[in-house]
Amino acid sequence: PINGRNGGGDIWMDTNQSWKIVWFVTVIVMTGGATRSVQLPATPVPPPYIASPQSIWDGVFTEHQVVLGKTAYENACAECHMSDLSGHEMASPLVGAFFAFRWRDKSIATLFENLRTTMPQTAPGSLGDQEYFDIIAFLLDKNGYPDGNQTLGSDVERLNFYKLERPNK
Repeated sequence: PINGRNGGGDIWMDTNQSWKIVWFVTVIVMTGGATRSVQLPATPVPPPYIASPQSIWDGVFTEHQVVLGKTAYENACAECHMSDLSGHEMASPLVGAFFAFRWRDKSIATLFENLRTTMPQTAPGSLGDQEYFDIIAFLLDKNGYPDGNQTLGSDVERLNFYKLERPNK
């Protein structure tokens, strides 16, 4: 029993009642009070300010970036990776099954960081960030990803959201 003073009188509570109160308070605290349970989505949800696109298949780069990317690629990458992106000797192919396997389920941010820190091999990081993004747009286009109306750029939160995934067939 719990006893105490309240205006000079004793308050008595039997053990059964005290355990009910402890249990009730524990349940309220553990469940966050009177709030209802919320199911988390199985797949990541883009930040609220990203209204569109919802996936890489909705177009995350523009056609204009593909054109700029082709020029930047020809100037900085084609010497080793070839104009057709097929690769040569130590330079890996940047199109087809090799590219799909190498970058499967990795984010555009990961691809960007890899290119920026390792390419071109003779002068890593020598291009501007936007040139790297344009080259990525060119590579994505050549690997069958659709263009859209958003410019691929330096919004890391957005770039981390978009994974280089193959369509579900």
